[in-house]
Amino acid sequence: MREEMRELKRGSGNVRSRKQAIAIGLSEARRAGVKLTTPSRGKASADTRRKAERDAAVGSGRRKPSATRSRGARKAAATRERRYGRRRNSGARLTRTRRRW
Repeated sequence: MREEMRELKRGSGNVRSRKQAIAIGLSEARRAGVKLTTPSRGKASADTRRKAERDAAVGSGRRKPSATRSRGARKAAATRERRYGRRRNSGARLTRTRRRW
């Protein structure tokens, strides 16, 4: 959750609000295997509770991660890399620093 809040402050990442940063952080923690309870009935919607249960199941190894979700994450990472990752003159800079050595 700390990482998501840091990204929110920096303005990078996909987080639009504090609430969303907390939700993403909790989801990632559950999927990583941290034992967090699912929200109680009055606190969150049925969809949110179901998602939390699913994340906890993935984290504990009772359920495999969704292939569609994994594929989407991989595709998004590739798009980010293509769009923002490489700089045009990074190769020139590398050769320039190598020449100095």
